Amino acid sequence: MTSLTRRRERETAREKWHTLHAGVCVGSIGLRSGGPNHADQWEWKRGFYPSCDPGQATSGPAGTFEEARTGFEAAWRQLLPTRTRRDLFA
Repeated sequence: MTSLTRRRERETAREKWHTLHAGVCVGSIGLRSGGPNHADQWEWKRGFYPSCDPGQATSGPAGTFEEARTGFEAAWRQLLPTRTRRDLFA
């Protein structure tokens, strides 16, 4: 399995990382905006277009970057077996 890599988004004021698999952006991890200070400040998002159906794109909150990374990786492990290499490069 190709490992996941992350690339920092430099064009945004809040910290955000794109998550890539085989060079294809398959999600992101970043600081949330607009929520109360006592809520989790990080969020992960998994999914990519056009190869994910609407219900396959998921996201979740996290208290730290590491928690967001762990949540994303768990969600990715569920999706990856259902995708082909062709799906990634559609």
